[in-house]
Amino acid sequence: MVHAVKVKNLGLAIAALLLAQGAQAFNAPQIELHTLHLIGDSMVPSIHDDEWVFVDRHFPFNQLRSGYVVWFNSPLLARYNWNKGNAAFRTIHRLTRQSGKVWRTKGDANPFEDLQGVTPHNYLGRVVGK
Repeated sequence: MVHAVKVKNLGLAIAALLLAQGAQAFNAPQIELHTLHLIGDSMVPSIHDDEWVFVDRHFPFNQLRSGYVVWFNSPLLARYNWNKGNAAFRTIHRLTRQSGKVWRTKGDANPFEDLQGVTPHNYLGRVVGK
């Protein structure tokens, strides 16, 4: 599916596309970039409301590090009706620490960590640019 995207950093967008093409040409690991339009201010000042980000859907869970920003399913947040009743609520927040196979996350503007952690089952990808 093709989406029209307003790109603030054209250089980054071109570099991401060239990297993806180069990876295919040299049989390197697959890169699948998704563009996401963010709504909300939990990641201010890193990411602001109404900005677009690039997410690498193939970034391996076992290569995540503290400080990375990730995209994940957060069904616990859906219970608070912050997403107007949708069963799947997807969040972009920063990884803070790892406990076993669970990563704790927090929005940059939030005072506390999220209730639900990120696991291989609800992890959707790593934010690699905006």
